[in-house]
Amino acid sequence: METVTISPQIQGLPVIACRPLRLVADGVRRSDLVVLELEMSRGPVFGQAKVTAAGRSDAIFLPDQIAAQLPAIGSAVEITPPDGQAGFVFRGVATRHELPLTGGPEIPLAIVEHELAVQLRGPAAPRWELSAGSPARNDQGRIAFNDSQQNLAGAARYNLNGRNVRVFDSSPDAVWWTAGEALNYLIASVAPAGLFIQSAAEIESLCGRARLEPIRLAEMNAGEVLAGLAAAAGLAMRAAGDGRGAIFYRPGIDARRVQARLQPAGASLDPRLGKIRQGSLKKSKRSARPRIIALGDFKRYQATFQLQPGWDASLQTTRWRDFVRSDSTGWQAVADVFRRWVLNEHGRYAEGPWNLPIHDFAPISAEDFFLTVPRRFLPCLSCDSSGQSLGVAVEWRAGTDEQWRRWPGAISLPEAECAIRLDDDWLPADFFQAALDGLAEFRVTASVDSDARLKVEIPGDPALPCRVMDFSSRAKWQKVHASSVIPAGAAASGSLERDDLALLQNAASARGQQESASVRVELTLGWVDASYQIGDIIERLDGVGIELAGSSAARPAITHIRHELDGRWQTTIGLGD
Repeated sequence: METVTISPQIQGLPVIACRPLRLVADGVRRSDLVVLELEMSRGPVFGQAKVTAAGRSDAIFLPDQIAAQLPAIGSAVEITPPDGQAGFVFRGVATRHELPLTGGPEIPLAIVEHELAVQLRGPAAPRWELSAGSPARNDQGRIAFNDSQQNLAGAARYNLNGRNVRVFDSSPDAVWWTAGEALNYLIASVAPAGLFIQSAAEIESLCGRARLEPIRLAEMNAGEVLAGLAAAAGLAMRAAGDGRGAIFYRPGIDARRVQARLQPAGASLDPRLGKIRQGSLKKSKRSARPRIIALGDFKRYQATFQLQPGWDASLQTTRWRDFVRSDSTGWQAVADVFRRWVLNEHGRYAEGPWNLPIHDFAPISAEDFFLTVPRRFLPCLSCDSSGQSLGVAVEWRAGTDEQWRRWPGAISLPEAECAIRLDDDWLPADFFQAALDGLAEFRVTASVDSDARLKVEIPGDPALPCRVMDFSSRAKWQKVHASSVIPAGAAASGSLERDDLALLQNAASARGQQESASVRVELTLGWVDASYQIGDIIERLDGVGIELAGSSAARPAITHIRHELDGRWQTTIGLGD
């Protein structure tokens, strides 16, 4: 570990004293109170202030005397710079009284916690889920995402407390939550009314479109749930808008750059060239790095799938022309009859008028296919001599005693389910007769994405924002299952099978090495400076040429700010990468 102590020879430098901050408790100006310390930090804490009585003495205080001198517990407190000065606004709530017993003067304190932290201390529920086609409140539901069929998202979006979001859905139409969608849902369901937060589009842009890894947020309050899910998406949150809003951001990436200047040791003091009074800079290799999740693409299997009739059998007739698109007088009603063949992987056709069994992927992989959700047929992994995929192979036969043969006509593949549609204007007569007799069968050889992703996780400090890396365009896992009929045939001369787990492990390890190069900086300024904000990035110490970045992926960002008042009059800022 390398430690640099920053301490220019400024002995005897007079501290720049300030007038006491302005404090209002429950709407009443309290000049009899002084702020000793004011601290800002990331959510869900956001910050706190320590307040005491002005003109305090070394007397011993009784509990009732303490309560009489300090803001009442539960009172709203607003702290601002002295009259006529611009700067921060700290809004909080007095949550407790303390009397530290240190052997020195007994100084009664009121601890004022940030208003936003207090507002978000309530329960994280309710859970909103689809019931009879509309969102319904479930106060008994737990908050978890993508860990089971019951914790998937609805395909449609609904207005929930003024925010357009998905809600929980366990039906066959359910989809995976993305990190942005899940965070927007939590904002809509737990954030207090009137709290400013970025728009839903901004949140989803920050998080990207990557699927959220399964996560459970049990036994947490609203603030902890928001911070926990934000960390899983690689984000952090801070207070904004004079404390009446919250901002989500990517630490060390999305923030303004600010300066910190330090004069070289021995130089004549010039406040224009340096504001740092003292500090320490630590660069080290550490085990307490953030947790790293490297994600590859979803595991893809090629197999042969038997399809089922996907139409209402009551609409069948024996008249061939009824099913010729250009001749039929009631085409819209019978467009699917004899033409739509489905896998029913999502269960939509499990009830009337179809009453089809739900497809079971367990013979392929019960571990990787664990949700009943819509999928789609993708081109085969099997390829020709030039390395080109054989596409999606569709075969049919007119009874179990017949040989399988390629379908000769046009076929379309829906994107919302595993199915085929016979798209010619008319149907071949031999197929039409076999379908009428209930003998026609279809099978498809294609690839299907599973529910499991290629994934490598490097453990780290849970208190640090998780680093999520998406390598889905580079790291693949593709396998031809034994049930696929194509590799056994003469048509296939190779396959596009892949297992890029080693590549993903190398990428995650390299990122872990970067993250192990930790930078922790604490700088004490020679006066109170309210210009810095949580999340601000300081890349270097100007004036002495010290670079602070510990990795190329993220820059050191301010994690906490502490203003010491009424005596010391200085600001300390802490940075981490």
